[in-house]
Amino acid sequence: LTAALAAPLFGEPFTRGRALGMALGIAGLALVFAGPAMAAASGPDRLVGDGLYVLAAIAWSANTLLGRAAAGRISPLASATFTALFGLPVMALVAGHDLVATPWLRLTPWFWGSVSFMAIGCTVIAFLLFYEAIRRVGAAHTSAYLLLVPIVGVALGVAVLGERPEPVQVVGMALTMVGVWRANRAG
Repeated sequence: LTAALAAPLFGEPFTRGRALGMALGIAGLALVFAGPAMAAASGPDRLVGDGLYVLAAIAWSANTLLGRAAAGRISPLASATFTALFGLPVMALVAGHDLVATPWLRLTPWFWGSVSFMAIGCTVIAFLLFYEAIRRVGAAHTSAYLLLVPIVGVALGVAVLGERPEPVQVVGMALTMVGVWRANRAG
């Protein structure tokens, strides 16, 4: 979606090769998500979860395109700051009940360390790098790499948690990586 919209909005190339690469990457992710290990999580909850994931992808695409529009006018730090400031009220609204119900004083140092890592490493640093990449190479090129996020998640699950992906998921991961390579090689 991002790569297709970046073409008319910003003049970024959307070649057949890029379209093919993105299609391969998305097909690979379908195999990763729909692998046999996911069969246990079927039913209405799975459908709602998948729908939420699609909505999140659309929101992320909008964020990427807005970041591209702002890239020439404001710094990556300002883009990341605005993203956080506009997202905070929405998150507070959605999580309001949980924020009130959380026993803050009973949370462990391990919890606070994890939250600190997510805030600094997974949010601040990641957003700065993301917006800098958009500024340097454009939204289409940068967005193709977002297909690797679930792949990194699976790899970390293997390395940290000892999880074992199903063979179809490994094939999906490989297909996704080939798709990302093809999408960015193409233009």
